[in-house]
Amino acid sequence: ALNSVGVRKASQVLLVVSAVSVTSLVALVVVARVAGPEAPPTEFFQGGAGGFASAAAYVFMSYAGLTKVAAIAEEVRDPGRNLPRGIFLSLTFVAILYAVVVSTLVAVLPVESLFDDERPIHTLAVTAFGEGPAMAFALIGVVTMASMANAGVMAASRFPFAMARDRLLPDSVARVNQRFLTPVTAILLTGATMALAIAFLDIEGIAKLASGFKVAIFALINLAVIVLRESSAPWYKPSYRAPLYPLVQIFGLLAAGLLLTVLGWGTLGGMVAATAPGFLLYFAYGRKRAERLGQLAKVGRRRDLVLQDASGEDSSDDVLIDGAAVVVLLLGKERSPEVLVEIGAALAAGRLVEVVYLTEVPEQTPFDAVDEEEPFIRALRRRVQTTAVEKNIQLHFDAVGSRDVVETAYDLANRLHCDWLVLEWRGRGRNRFLFLSPLGWLINHLPCKLALFKDDGVRYFRHILVDAEPGPDDSLVVSTADHLAELEGAELTFVRHVATEAPETAVQGQADYIDQLRDLCATPTHSLIVRGGERDEAVGEVAGLYDLLVTSAPPGAGSVWDIFRASRKDLLKE
Repeated sequence: ALNSVGVRKASQVLLVVSAVSVTSLVALVVVARVAGPEAPPTEFFQGGAGGFASAAAYVFMSYAGLTKVAAIAEEVRDPGRNLPRGIFLSLTFVAILYAVVVSTLVAVLPVESLFDDERPIHTLAVTAFGEGPAMAFALIGVVTMASMANAGVMAASRFPFAMARDRLLPDSVARVNQRFLTPVTAILLTGATMALAIAFLDIEGIAKLASGFKVAIFALINLAVIVLRESSAPWYKPSYRAPLYPLVQIFGLLAAGLLLTVLGWGTLGGMVAATAPGFLLYFAYGRKRAERLGQLAKVGRRRDLVLQDASGEDSSDDVLIDGAAVVVLLLGKERSPEVLVEIGAALAAGRLVEVVYLTEVPEQTPFDAVDEEEPFIRALRRRVQTTAVEKNIQLHFDAVGSRDVVETAYDLANRLHCDWLVLEWRGRGRNRFLFLSPLGWLINHLPCKLALFKDDGVRYFRHILVDAEPGPDDSLVVSTADHLAELEGAELTFVRHVATEAPETAVQGQADYIDQLRDLCATPTHSLIVRGGERDEAVGEVAGLYDLLVTSAPPGAGSVWDIFRASRKDLLKE
């Protein structure tokens, strides 16, 4: 009932109860330390590291309240500022409070008496104040537990509410009471489920299972941070970013794995048994109704795009021009959209260039939030159109909203029948440790050629280095570089590598190959043969003498391990 009338009312009650509870605990600790008897000395960590880990795993549920506030982030004022502060302050204060209370227990009461004591705080209060006042502490304890359970219902009810909004549960669960603006159905459903669990299940088993779930949830949160950062989701722009990435997250995953191991197979089996109905519900009911993909699905295999044409709200049929030779895709983080437009023009060779500014719109945001008249989009349009006038480029500009950038890119390439898709890629970020391409698995399945430009701030291309290898792509590399040199008034230098100990016949063979490539060009060209050990290392050393390097992309990742290690071309791009 308290949750149903709103977060504000519930939080006011929680605030009063928490203040009384904490004040009582502090008073109890002070009096017990001063007036209470001194228990026999106790050796800490009697069970060794294993005993310590077991205790930590068993009481991990006690820290569940720290993250409950994140579940109601939509109802928190300025969550980007207040959520991290609230969580860190709570963690620090509560950890100190727990440590002080527990150390007081073992300092005042014999450790053996605590083994089977289900109400140790009451026992401590009896020792410090006597039987009568101790009943007041017992009452405060009951009220505190009830208020914490209330907070649990408040947080837990938002999960089925959010799932129903994503159509993973019936729509009725997502209904909001018009008077109190709370998800009453989700609150009642959550409370009833908790009541049944408490009434019919073993309390100690529930505690272990709850701790196991909380450990697993924290592990998944750490994993989610890694996935979101590495996949470069355009909508992922958190106000607070965890420091020391990814060390903190990896430590969290390893520590969680240790604690789950300590809790034993029974707890793990219970977690599997409890989550199995969720999987069945998803595959039997939610999967068919869900309209959105998870972030891993967006960077993984996109069978949904290969098996059927992308469609839906992401497209804007009434403004995009069919038949553009090149589509330049802007995602809002480009260092110089003008350079991308020039590269697109070189690839278009006088034909139409369609420039699309793509904004990924979160699920909770309506599409009309993408306003073509907002200052950033107007400035971007002015910049690319100025470039078109200066370079005599046939160009059309549009801003498009999208729920799924990969789907929209695939849709654009299919519907506009373009020859090229051009976008900027900065390479692997400084704080990244995976080698993920900007368009994921789709990078090798687009129905057109793809040009990735790594921008290092060079604005004028007068000397272009061309690294073409014998094979099906060498003529494409040469024609691309030649068109760009013609647009920029640049000269080309073709580079080939030979080993340090290679004979002169090998050098002459590479020189002959370069001459064949030079004959394909209409712009001034030069030859360069470099000797050295590793090919890409040798080419990389001379590349700094030029304004731009044009080369073919490496083949797609062959295995999962390829995202953890760099290819030769990855190293050359670095």
